[in-house]
Amino acid sequence: MSKNAEVEEVEAEEEIEAEPEEEDEPETTNAYPCPTCGMLFSELTMCEKHAQFCLVPDDPGVEWSDERILLLIDCMQARYQRYIQLLPRERKKHWKMTGQIVGATGEEARMRWNHLTASYNRVRMAISQGRMRGNPWRFFNKMDKVLGDAAVNRPEFVLSSMPLEPDEDGSVQTGTGMLLPADAEGEMASTSRLIDIMEERYEEYSKLSPKNRKSFWREIGDVLKMPGEEVRVRWNMLVGSFKRTRQNRDNLARRYGREPKIKWRYYEQMERILGDRLNPTIPLMVISSRTLPPLSGFPLSTGANMLTASKPAGGKRKLKDIAPAPPKPSAPTSAAGTPKAAAGTPKLSKAAKAAAATVAAAAAVASPGSQTSVFKLGPNGVLQPLSQDDVPVASAPPVEATVLQAGTPQQQQADIEAFATKRKALFVEDYLRAKARREEQRLQLEERRIRALERLVDVMEGRVHP
Repeated sequence: MSKNAEVEEVEAEEEIEAEPEEEDEPETTNAYPCPTCGMLFSELTMCEKHAQFCLVPDDPGVEWSDERILLLIDCMQARYQRYIQLLPRERKKHWKMTGQIVGATGEEARMRWNHLTASYNRVRMAISQGRMRGNPWRFFNKMDKVLGDAAVNRPEFVLSSMPLEPDEDGSVQTGTGMLLPADAEGEMASTSRLIDIMEERYEEYSKLSPKNRKSFWREIGDVLKMPGEEVRVRWNMLVGSFKRTRQNRDNLARRYGREPKIKWRYYEQMERILGDRLNPTIPLMVISSRTLPPLSGFPLSTGANMLTASKPAGGKRKLKDIAPAPPKPSAPTSAAGTPKAAAGTPKLSKAAKAAAATVAAAAAVASPGSQTSVFKLGPNGVLQPLSQDDVPVASAPPVEATVLQAGTPQQQQADIEAFATKRKALFVEDYLRAKARREEQRLQLEERRIRALERLVDVMEGRVHP
């Protein structure tokens, strides 16, 4: 073999050694962190259920709704085999973790589970003894899967819905339903970063249509190094947690008369982003549903841009002597037959037209000795007197109009008091009617009892004196 061939062979071997080896791609696992505590779940549905009750209330004691109780039963169903193997002194950590999931203290979760267990045992004993039929308790089937005969065939996939917990050495065992070690600090840092970004760009986000928000979430996902869909889900969970926290704060404030302390670390930031947008707006004007009564002697016209008031008695002309204006063929009409406003004329609501009609009628009342008061709406919506050269408008019967009232606190309070008085009167009337009906039924029963006694006396007398 020549020298050049040996050199080429050595160079080829060096190139082969220099080529990087292809590394196996790491297996991707789906984990959904709680936006509040950073606890990881392998199923989104269980994570969303946990997020509803993740916040521990400031005041002791929580309201155990059906959703919270069902979440507690799901937790115990997934961990019951491990729970029954724990020593009594080792169960404190178990109840602490369970309390964090359902949004309560460990002692509250333990007492609620003991109460559920006692109720299940009573119902099951009553069913076995034949004193109770069917399924009278709404949690019986769920508890039977944990404590009853069905607990033996518990499916394994339920465990994958529970929080992902590593062992003491950080490893993850197979068959326990855990996918990743819980990294709460990293998840909280990414959540804080997401809130900071949304605080800067929320105005931009609120102006986007739902179709264009996908690219927005993708951009934020590139910054946070996570998929855009995961960013969207996490933000929606943050918004839901904020709304629930705010509602709980308002409920506790109304119940105890003081503002509770919020323990959620993201509440102040979320309040700055969403606080003003969730506050109810107070209307400046309140539109009343009461109709405007027709004024005697002053029928109002229904023209689109003109309002007329009839002249008082003793004048030279009457309103019926005014000739109607011929309709313009070029003016567009709506489906109901009413003419639409021209392009240069401002559109007025029914309430505004009714208010203008009221002003016109008041002007006619103020000058009873004058001629017929005829007004028209100018281009800026201001009432102007109708000149002789202008074409008058035909009159029509009085129509119901809506009165526009200023929404002052005094008027609102008066409306509330009037409504409450009316409701109270109706309630008293219904109560008295029901009371009279009960009294009548009582008298009828008393009369029947007296008749029965009389018949009994007659029978007894017949037996004694045949």
